[in-house]
Amino acid sequence: MRMPRLRPGVGAGIDSEGHLRVIFFSQSRHVVYAAEPPVIDAVRLLIDGTGTDTMLDELRSAHPGFSRTDLDEILTALDDEGALDDAAAAPTTALDELELVRYGRQIDLFHDFTGFTGARDADDHAADGSVHPLQAQRRLRQATVTVIGVGGTGTWMAQSLALTGIGHLRLVDPDVVELSNLSRQVLYSAEDLGLPKAEAASRRLNDVTGSGVRVTAVGTRLGPDTDLDTLLAGSDLVVNCADEPDINTTARWISRSCTALGIPHIVGGAYAGHVGMIGPTIVPGSTACWTCYERDNVRRGDGETITPLSPHRDRHTAAFAPLSAIVANLQTWDAVRVLSGIAPPLLANRLGELDLRTMRLDWREVPQDPDCPACGGPSDDQH
Repeated sequence: MRMPRLRPGVGAGIDSEGHLRVIFFSQSRHVVYAAEPPVIDAVRLLIDGTGTDTMLDELRSAHPGFSRTDLDEILTALDDEGALDDAAAAPTTALDELELVRYGRQIDLFHDFTGFTGARDADDHAADGSVHPLQAQRRLRQATVTVIGVGGTGTWMAQSLALTGIGHLRLVDPDVVELSNLSRQVLYSAEDLGLPKAEAASRRLNDVTGSGVRVTAVGTRLGPDTDLDTLLAGSDLVVNCADEPDINTTARWISRSCTALGIPHIVGGAYAGHVGMIGPTIVPGSTACWTCYERDNVRRGDGETITPLSPHRDRHTAAFAPLSAIVANLQTWDAVRVLSGIAPPLLANRLGELDLRTMRLDWREVPQDPDCPACGGPSDDQH
């Protein structure tokens, strides 16, 4: 039986003119109805969730002549506004009590991405393709994410991923903590100077989550001969924040293995000074791959090889903690979407460029290249 209810982020009330207002708190939006008493009573029953048969009986008792068609019209109107979910659609295997408390606010957010539907399949998918919020949270708990490079962007992403309840984080970084890291790399303190980054970050995340997330430290340094297939095996998502020798090269190495293994991955380590690059998210077989992006760069003239006038000059790339945090957390939101299934990734087939001087965010669309030698372009069902 369906049990429609107002989403956790939706409320209802009567204004000074007697109109029914359905309030979407997360959107600062009101939908106003010149509602008759049966409609107001129906919405009152929806506050905590009531079976449709029970709703119909109560409404018929209070309002003779009220019909199932009347009820369906009310539910359809509210569902079209995105006001409802289904209290009866909870997965049979629930989260434990501590998880429900710890991630309750996050689960409330996930309710904004589910529709009011009846039957769900064995994987808790609704007819509209959405995943129940509890199932979404459980998927995060069951996920393994490998973060390569726990520096400016990588530490912020690792921290946010841990806070969302990722079950297993694998942190890959061969470097040690230096004084210059402390201005932007959020997982380190002065006490960590000289310690391996991956180990220091792992200890900090264990402290933050109370051992609620398993964190593994890996000191591997990426190179052209690194066995990435073995390093990345078992990952549900890979986040590449490694910038040595440069982000384009590490993206090429990692994307090659992730494509072969069928692992979604995010290129998440490109920022310099006042400009931060956001994404892309790559889902093998569904989105543009990294080679598609490189070929697009060449077409745009961005792939020009430049010989430096002073090849031995030390180069310091400007960095700023707030920009690292912004880029990292936007990418973490896409990681959560990929892992939980609550919604499609927003950084697929595009990347963003955020300019702190103007707070302008520009998007560059990069569809799959039909002639891409790496991914073969879009499949027939994507045309």
